[in-house]
Amino acid sequence: MFNISRSVIEGIKLGHIWKHVKSSHNYKLKRGNKLNEVKVRVIKRMIEQKASAKFISQKFKVNESTYYAIKNGETWKDIF
Repeated sequence: MFNISRSVIEGIKLGHIWKHVKSSHNYKLKRGNKLNEVKVRVIKRMIEQKASAKFISQKFKVNESTYYAIKNGETWKDIF
């Protein structure tokens, strides 16, 4: 409706952008820490073996965006 991406909305909620605008809402992030170093290493091996995003996300109970963030080095980049 407003043509705003999800990442922009999250950035606003987290206070990374539009910091000067105060809100009466108290947003709490749902951080489930479903992954650890061992699981990420397995995921990275599965990515190298061409496992699909859908398969990996279902196996580890994470969103497909988590798969792509790992694959593209946006998260867990220090784990090989």
